[in-house]
Amino acid sequence: MFILDFCLGVVGKTMPQLNVYFFALPLKLVLGSILLAMLLYSSAELLADLIANVVDYLSLVLSNHGK
Repeated sequence: MFILDFCLGVVGKTMPQLNVYFFALPLKLVLGSILLAMLLYSSAELLADLIANVVDYLSLVLSNHGK
């Protein structure tokens, strides 16, 4: 994201007649979506284990609550 901002800043300074913000929004949206998808794909197993641990912990707490 920083590299994209840097490049768009350079383009904005070298070509002031070009509206960089018009191009920046869709580019940042696409790049952010791709980065989010890569992050979720790489951490899917970790998140699944975390959710399973939370469910186990909650079931343990709720089963011991009535005793």
